[in-house]
Amino acid sequence: MLTFGIREPSANTTWLVWDNFKLTYRGNTGTAISEIENSKSAADNQYYDLQGRRLNAMPQKGVYILNGKKYVR
Repeated sequence: MLTFGIREPSANTTWLVWDNFKLTYRGNTGTAISEIENSKSAADNQYYDLQGRRLNAMPQKGVYILNGKKYVR
């Protein structure tokens, strides 16, 4: 839902409100991301916790991520 209004600057009490209208973007749409390049290899052999923080050593117990897959130890 979009509420759009214009306030009159002289009296600060008059408002214009539109209802049942179509909002159309007519600008350039060529700025979207078309491809993402990943510079890391898929198998980086690093351990991560579920918040995405890299772990310095192999975890002893718990849930962790290795090479994009979740593991329970």
